[in-house]
Amino acid sequence: MNLHIAGKIALLTGGSKGIGFAVAEGLATEGVKVILSSRHEDSLTKAVDKLRAKGGDAHGIVADVSKPESIDALFASFKAQFGDPDILLINGGGPPAGKAETLDDEAWAKGYDLTLMS
Repeated sequence: MNLHIAGKIALLTGGSKGIGFAVAEGLATEGVKVILSSRHEDSLTKAVDKLRAKGGDAHGIVADVSKPESIDALFASFKAQFGDPDILLINGGGPPAGKAETLDDEAWAKGYDLTLMS
């Protein structure tokens, strides 16, 4: 599929695994330069290496989007290295896996914060 987005630059938070990584793979396949962020440097490095092994133009920036100062640092680093993003995917996570009726208020609050506040 050709989405006519080759040459664009994308920033994906929570991009080292799961849905974020799957989107990164799809964008890289389309010729997009993908910059992933994650709280965990080891999983971020593995994700970037995997995309590069498939021919993608991928980079990583460690950031915890649950912390405002980390968000500011992420965007400052991104802008200094790559300019402005053409594509932005905010993917901070959500409540833990499970049935809705089994999650307590704390799990819901954490999911809300990760999904909407970051």
